[in-house]
Amino acid sequence: MQIKSNKAMKKIAALSVLSAAMMASSNSQACSADPFISAVCIMALAGNQATGGFDSYVPAVGQQLPVSSYQALYSLVGNTYGGNSSSFNLPNLQGRFVVGAGVQAATGIAYPIGKAQDNTPTILLTESQLPSHTHALSSATSPISFSGNVSLSFQNVSFATSLSGVTAATTLANVGGSVDGSALQLYASHGGTTTNEPQGASLTLTTGSSAKIYSNATPSVSMIGGANGSIRGTAPVTFTGTPTTTLGGAATTIMVGTPTASVAGLGANITGKTAATGIGAAVTIMPSYIAMRYFIAVNGLYPVSN
Repeated sequence: MQIKSNKAMKKIAALSVLSAAMMASSNSQACSADPFISAVCIMALAGNQATGGFDSYVPAVGQQLPVSSYQALYSLVGNTYGGNSSSFNLPNLQGRFVVGAGVQAATGIAYPIGKAQDNTPTILLTESQLPSHTHALSSATSPISFSGNVSLSFQNVSFATSLSGVTAATTLANVGGSVDGSALQLYASHGGTTTNEPQGASLTLTTGSSAKIYSNATPSVSMIGGANGSIRGTAPVTFTGTPTTTLGGAATTIMVGTPTASVAGLGANITGKTAATGIGAAVTIMPSYIAMRYFIAVNGLYPVSN
C-alpha cells in the first residue's frame, strides 16, 4: 500500500516522532518500546526468546515476509534485500558486521545500501601486501650466479708438471720380431796353420794340401761376433703387433705466479634468490567480537521526511 501524506499528516507524524525520540533510549543500538518501522537494534536474548512473540520486532535473519501483511515495512525496505512483488526479504545480519552505506572518502570505495559481502575470516597475504624488506644472500642454501665480463691475465703465471709419482708398465706379449740376415757377413781365418789361402775368399778346399777348412760334421765351435769376430754386419729387425703401456700413480701440476683479474667498469651484476622461508599460513582478519541478536522493527512509527 502506497502511503500518502499532506501537511497535516506530516505535522502529526512529526509530533509522534518527537515524542518517540524523547521516550527512546539514547543508545542507538537499543530496541525502543515504540520504534520507527525498519529500525534495526540489538537485544541480548538467548535461546528461544529470540523467536518469541514480539509485537514490534522480528529477527533480522533474511527471512521472507508477505507484502500484504507488512505494507508499511515494504514501502520503506522494498526488495533491497531480495524478493518479488508479493514478498520481500529482510536483511540477514547473521555473522555480519554492519557498515555505513555510501562512499568511503579515504579509499573511494562505494558501499551501496543492501549490498552484502561475505568474506572469509582469514586471508592469504600476497607479495605486494608485504612491507619492503631485504634478505641476506646465502650461497649455502641457494646458488648465486654472476653475470658480466671478467678480465683475467695469466702473463705472470707458469705451470710445472712433475711425473715423479708416475710409473709405466709395457706389455709385449702380442709383439713379434723377425730378422733379415742378408746384410750379415761371415769372416774366416786359417789361423796360420797353412800357407794356402782359400781361393776367392770363400769356404773351399785348399790347393796344396788335402786338409779341408770345413766339413759337414756337427759344428763344435762358436763363431764369435764383434769387431774381431767372424760374423759382422747389421741385420734389420721388423716388429709386428702393438705393445700396451699402462700408467700408474699421479702427476702433479703446480701454478707458479699469481693471475690478475679485473671487473672495474664492466657493469657486472649478481643475481640470486634467498632460501625459501615461511609457510603461507592464513592471517586472521576478524576483530575481537561477541555475538548478539539483531532485530528489525516491523511495526511502530512510520518515519516521515520533512
